[in-house]
Amino acid sequence: MALLDRARQHATNVAAEHFPDLPVETIDWEVSHRAQRQAGVTKYDPATAAITIALTWKAYQQHGWEQFSETVRHELIHA
Repeated sequence: MALLDRARQHATNVAAEHFPDLPVETIDWEVSHRAQRQAGVTKYDPATAAITIALTWKAYQQHGWEQFSETVRHELIHA
């Protein structure tokens, strides 16, 4: 999906500049078509140390990439 590809690339660029110790290549990405109240969410599984960032499709459609790219940056802070 184009949104996930763009989000991954943006995350790689942001992490390189602002979060150099974050293993961004290990983050799993998904798109939620059901979420209504949030643009994104970061999930962490302490048992496996897996990080998943879920982005909300509806928020992307409503706000466009320029504003939505800030959601990706924000979720990286949680990661």
